[in-house]
Amino acid sequence: MRNYELTIIFEANLVADKLTQSLEDVISFIQGKGGILLNQDIKGKKALLAPIKGHKEGTVATLKFTIDATHMQDLEKSLKENAKILRSLCL
Repeated sequence: MRNYELTIIFEANLVADKLTQSLEDVISFIQGKGGILLNQDIKGKKALLAPIKGHKEGTVATLKFTIDATHMQDLEKSLKENAKILRSLCL
């Protein structure tokens, strides 16, 4: 199991309920693969330095978790398929 920090930029126009649901989907995916969520932080709306998919603002959230490294490709694929996620970065 390795420690990871995932930063996700969601569409800024998401209602609070939809944002929470999208974040819960990512968390449940991580936990479904045997991962352990350590910390969750929603930083709120931020102006983007450059437009991403035509959006000039995004809602930023950070997750810290541990998961087996073999599941990271599945997680990245799931994040790319989610239309509400503009960009993600996992360290």
